[in-house]
Amino acid sequence: MVHMLKPGLANTFSEYAETIFAPCIRSKLSTVSRLDVVWDRYDNCSLKSTARDHRGVGVHRHVTPSTPIPKNWHSFLAVNDNKTALFNYLFDILSHTSEQTGKQLFVTKGVDVLSVPGEMQLNALSPCTHEEADTRLILHAQNAARNGFRVVVIKTVDTDVVVLALANYCHIPCEQLWIAFGTGQTFRYIPVHEIAGVLGQDKCVVLPALYSITGCDSTSSFVGRGKKICMENLALLSRGNSCICRIVCNAV
Repeated sequence: MVHMLKPGLANTFSEYAETIFAPCIRSKLSTVSRLDVVWDRYDNCSLKSTARDHRGVGVHRHVTPSTPIPKNWHSFLAVNDNKTALFNYLFDILSHTSEQTGKQLFVTKGVDVLSVPGEMQLNALSPCTHEEADTRLILHAQNAARNGFRVVVIKTVDTDVVVLALANYCHIPCEQLWIAFGTGQTFRYIPVHEIAGVLGQDKCVVLPALYSITGCDSTSSFVGRGKKICMENLALLSRGNSCICRIVCNAV
């Protein structure tokens, strides 16, 4: 979200939070009964460190209400400490969200989770050792489904989340699981429940392994055998239902 919600005319982090980020969250919360905001964590000595180093470097900045917004937003977000500080600041902003009847808000901070209203049960969500928001999103989707939500939507621009959602759909007891995928002209809703029904549980649970050995942050792909070829072969195995399975290919 912070990559998509650029500062625009905001001059300080306080202005960014109050005029851009918070209104976006309030707008999304107004259309749903429950909203989960899940951040990445950046642990030292993580397997992800090398991949993150390749994304670029920038200058470390302190994030306070009066701190001027950096001119290069992308460079600012390339520094893990900057993102952690920003996430913590935005968490504090959301922690002061007023309670609304029939609305639930969950926000992560490190291994912990805040809920509004505050009396919500967090035993299944906090503390949480998941470093990546990709997998932690699945945990929150499962928690929502187990607490009576029949339709769950995960917003992401990452194909990893699509694969994880398919692999874990059998553990998420909701009637419909959707991925709100992409931005702008590429935005679309992916019906995880329909694709999982076509593929079957056996094929869904092996998707993460297939996805990993065809190239990921810590694994190189085989020469000439990338994700698209493997996913197309998987679609052919579905016999007659390949049109639905190709949604996975298109996401990749």
